[in-house]
Amino acid sequence: MIANTSIASHIQRLLYLRHLALLTLLLSTSFAHNQLEIHLPWTPLSVVSAIIIGTSVWAYALLRSGRGMSEATLAGQMLADMVALTLLLYYTGGSANPFVSLYLVPVMIAATVLSGWRLGLITLAAVAAYTGLLFLPGPASDSFDFITPGSSAFVCSTSLHDHDAEPGRINWHVVGMWLNFMFSTGVIAFFIVRMARSIRQRDEALAAARENTLRNERIVALGTLAAGAAHELGTPLATMAVVVGELEETHAQDTELQQSLAIIKTQIQQCKRSISQLTANAGGERPEALGSQPLDQYIRQLMDQWQLIRPQTVPHTSLPDRQPVPGIIADPTLQQALLNLLNNAADASPEHVELQADWDDKHIYLDISDRGAGIPADIAEQLGKQTVSSKQGQGIGWLLSHATIERFGGTVEWRPREGGGTCIHITLPRRQA
Repeated sequence: MIANTSIASHIQRLLYLRHLALLTLLLSTSFAHNQLEIHLPWTPLSVVSAIIIGTSVWAYALLRSGRGMSEATLAGQMLADMVALTLLLYYTGGSANPFVSLYLVPVMIAATVLSGWRLGLITLAAVAAYTGLLFLPGPASDSFDFITPGSSAFVCSTSLHDHDAEPGRINWHVVGMWLNFMFSTGVIAFFIVRMARSIRQRDEALAAARENTLRNERIVALGTLAAGAAHELGTPLATMAVVVGELEETHAQDTELQQSLAIIKTQIQQCKRSISQLTANAGGERPEALGSQPLDQYIRQLMDQWQLIRPQTVPHTSLPDRQPVPGIIADPTLQQALLNLLNNAADASPEHVELQADWDDKHIYLDISDRGAGIPADIAEQLGKQTVSSKQGQGIGWLLSHATIERFGGTVEWRPREGGGTCIHITLPRRQA
C-alpha cells in the first residue's frame, strides 16, 4: 500500500495533467472550429469540461482535508479522467482523433503507482474505451477521415467496417490499429510494473543501508564509550577486591557475611574478565575465520557463565535429543549478545527464563522466553535499530545484540508469547562441530 503522502503527491500531479488537458481541449477545439471549419457539438464538450472541473474540485477537497488518501481514491481519479477523455474523443472524431493515444497515459501512471487489481482495472478500462470508440465512432468521425495524398477518391476510414467496400467487409487497417494499441498497453503494463518494482526495491535497499550505517555509527560511539569506561573501571574494581579481601580476613567467623562477600568477589572477578575480554577482542576476527563449538557444550558454558551474573534466577534449558549435534560460532561477542538477551528476559520475569534450542540442515534456532509484561508495540518497532528507553531497560543491549548476531549472518526477532511474555527468536548459521 502506498503511503498517504505519496498518494497526495500523485493526485497533485494528476491535477497538473488535468489542467494541461483542459487547456489543450480549449485550444484544439478553437483551432478546429476557426481554422479547419469543423462543426463540433458544443453542448457535449461543455459537459466534458464540467466533468474535468468537477473531478479537479474533488481532488482539491481531498488534498485540503487530508482524508481518504488511498490507492482506491487515486484509481477513482484516473477513471474519472478516462471517462472524460472517452466522451471528448467520442464527440470529436472517435478513434480517428489524433489524441486517442492519450489512453496510454493513465495506463503508464497506473503501472508506476498502482498495484494489483487497480492496475488491471485501469488497463481494462483503457482497452474497453478504445474498443468502444471503434464500434461507436461518434457523430463527428467523418470529419476526421484521412485523405491519401494525390488521390481524392480513396478515403482511409477509421471505422471498423469499410463503408466504401462491400457490406460486412472488415477494415484491416483499423484492426491493426486496435492490435497495436492492445500490444502497447500490455507492454506498458508488463514492463513498467517491473521497472517500478525494481526502483522500489532499490530504494528499500538504500534505505536499509542508510539505516545500518546510522546504527553502526551509534554502535561505534557506544564502543568508544565502553572502552573509556573499561579503562576507568579498572581502579575501582581493584579497590573493591582489596576491600573484600580485608573484610574476609576481619570477619572470618561470620559465615553469613562470608557467603555474601564470596558472591561480591565472584561478581568483581566476572567484571574483570569482561573488561579483559573487551580489551583482548577489540580487533575482532572475521566470522568465517572463527572456530566452532558443539551446541550442547556451548549452551552449558553460556548458562554457567550467566548463572555467575544472575545467581538468583534459575533458567530452564531445552535441547533436542538427537545426533549429530551441530556446531555454533565460538566467539565472545556472540556469547555476550546472548547474555544481553538473557539478562533482558530475567529483568522482565526473574522467576521464569527459558532457553530452547533446535536446528535443521542449515540453521540453529534459539528461543529465549520470559513471562513478563511483554514489549510495547512502539518500543518493539525501534528495538535493534536505535537505543530506546523503557522500564525494562531494553535498548542498548538489544542494539548491540542485534548488530552482533547480524554480523555472524543471523537474525533476531521478537514474538509475543502465548499466555503472556515475550519470545526472542534467534537464527544462526549452522557449522560443523
